[in-house]
Amino acid sequence: MQSNRYLDPITNEWTDWPGRMEADHFVPVRYIKTMPGFQKLDSRWQGIILRYEGNIQPLPRHHNRYKSDHMPSEWWFTLGSDGEFHPVNADYLAEAAKWEQVIIEEIQNLIDSSLAQLNQEQRDKRWPYSPP
Repeated sequence: MQSNRYLDPITNEWTDWPGRMEADHFVPVRYIKTMPGFQKLDSRWQGIILRYEGNIQPLPRHHNRYKSDHMPSEWWFTLGSDGEFHPVNADYLAEAAKWEQVIIEEIQNLIDSSLAQLNQEQRDKRWPYSPP
């Protein structure tokens, strides 16, 4: 059985998980869709932004389901592998709040550069002449 490592939000320790992992958006998709400029991008660029590797973390299904579309710093309880609810570790929350801001800034930079690229592509299509 394949083993996967993830940062356990209950213990704040790297943990081996023998089961299937899910790809969790650290900063949720619902938040990204409200970021400045995101809605101006076409679906191709939106997909690239939403699949940004720096915003994906592996989580076992039971954690991913309870994180749902919460910001990491607002994820206070999760379902443990024992089937019981547990508070998310305070140190995990503190680190999550820091990384949340870093990743939001990275995503905003991606949105801004994608908008610039898209605008350039649109200008290139309108310009009928090549420079000499």
